[in-house]
Amino acid sequence: MSSPIEAIFATIRRGGAKRLPEAPDGLLRHGLVAAAHARAVEASPALIAAALMHDIGHLLDLDDADGFDDDRDVEHAMLGAGWLALWLPDSVTRPIALHVDAKRYLAGKDPAFTDTLTPMSRASLALQGGAHSATQAAAFEREAFFADALRVREWDDAPDLPDARIGSPEDYRTLIEVLIEDDKRSTPDRQQLACRG
Repeated sequence: MSSPIEAIFATIRRGGAKRLPEAPDGLLRHGLVAAAHARAVEASPALIAAALMHDIGHLLDLDDADGFDDDRDVEHAMLGAGWLALWLPDSVTRPIALHVDAKRYLAGKDPAFTDTLTPMSRASLALQGGAHSATQAAAFEREAFFADALRVREWDDAPDLPDARIGSPEDYRTLIEVLIEDDKRSTPDRQQLACRG
């Protein structure tokens, strides 16, 4: 069985082949661009990791490397966060889990926000439940990782960058290894169960 870091990086690298309408250059590049934006503003290591892996849930469906599945689009945030939670702390996984809700929140708070989205992102917003109502927005604001989810959303929607600025997944290996080790020390029982699975 591969180590947590190898399982995570094998999945991240798979993103080079997975293209979605919102990520025509592949999910690997999309994640690297988001992480580069996070790194540029000196975000915390946990938020940089969240930016890199925010769409990893799309990569857990191995049956079709290039297909687009409406159900997968709706569920990808929770699927990815749940899988990563085997090894990584809430400071990484909760913003990932909430980044779709962050888009819905922003659309509900400012209708002009949807004008900034690509046509495919607007279409996925409808699939994901549409703009938040006032009640949904108020509940989202009470989430412990509300602000972090908004930051991940910002980097998710950020513009592409030159190749020289985005780097490679390996640039983030040590950062993620440290997060795994820190989480292992704080939650040893969960880590042991993950290793047995």
